Amino acid sequence: MSYLREIRYEIVLEDSFWVFRNCPKCGRKAHFINTKKFRVNANGNKLDVWLIYQCRECRHTLNLAIYERRKVSSIPREEYQRFLDNDEELAEMYGRNIQLFQKNRADVDFDRFKGANVNSITVSGIRCYDMGLRLKYVDIESMSQPDVEKAVCERVENGCKNLYVLVNYTALFSTRNVLKRLEGNK
Repeated sequence: MSYLREIRYEIVLEDSFWVFRNCPKCGRKAHFINTKKFRVNANGNKLDVWLIYQCRECRHTLNLAIYERRKVSSIPREEYQRFLDNDEELAEMYGRNIQLFQKNRADVDFDRFKGANVNSITVSGIRCYDMGLRLKYVDIESMSQPDVEKAVCERVENGCKNLYVLVNYTALFSTRNVLKRLEGNK
């Protein structure tokens, strides 16, 4: 008789982050959503690329800078073509990259977690205290654990039904390695 069980992990963020900021047309703070379109502007041999976000109410646009004043030759040719083609998959990838929002000083709307059926949130990694503070600003309780592996183990040991691991692009591969290592330890 075998007592081995198989656990599979999939790390998925279903939608782009929303931005919450003042909309000049609405005259108040509003939600901006990813249009899945890029704006590409060339000036001589310098290039600017933005991901276009749009106010949900009045459709006023907000450009989030991906590349600014970069030489065309410094951007991979395939990625450059995808920008020109308004590749939706690439737009979604950038819309899930938290560093893009930090670089543009865009306030990601975490209020969407409030109505979700979530029992607990644990923030982890090198910026866990920053993220915990950000969640606290919108009255969402969270626990902080800098060690990703320890955070996952604690959640699993406490018997959570579903464990969702949301990571930024920088931590994606290291978190995947932690999950694979934990899967091998059972």
